Amino acid sequence: MTVHLIRLWGCSPVQAEGYVASCPFYFRARGNSWQFAVATGWKPHRYAAMDVAAGRTAGFLLSRPYGRIGRMDASAMSYAEARAIIEQCGAAFVLLEKQ
Repeated sequence: MTVHLIRLWGCSPVQAEGYVASCPFYFRARGNSWQFAVATGWKPHRYAAMDVAAGRTAGFLLSRPYGRIGRMDASAMSYAEARAIIEQCGAAFVLLEKQ
C-alpha cells in the first residue's frame, strides 16, 4: 500500500489527508466533483497539498466529475468510495513518479 491515510472526515465536503510515497496529499469531494492533490516540492509541509488543490503551487493534481449530472453526489460520497478513489489516485501518482 503506497497511501498512508491520516484522516478522513466530513460530508459536504468529504475530505482526507495523508501521505503517498512520502509526499503529503489532500482529497476533497464536494458538489459534483472530487480532487486529489499531492505536494511534490522540496520537503513539503503537511498542508502543502491544500495549496496544490487551490492552484497556489505546483504539484500533482487529479480532478474528476462524480455522480449524476446536476446533483451534488460527491458531497455525500461514502468513506469507502473515497478510500477507493484515494488508493487509485495514489497508485497513479506512484506510477508517474517512477517514470
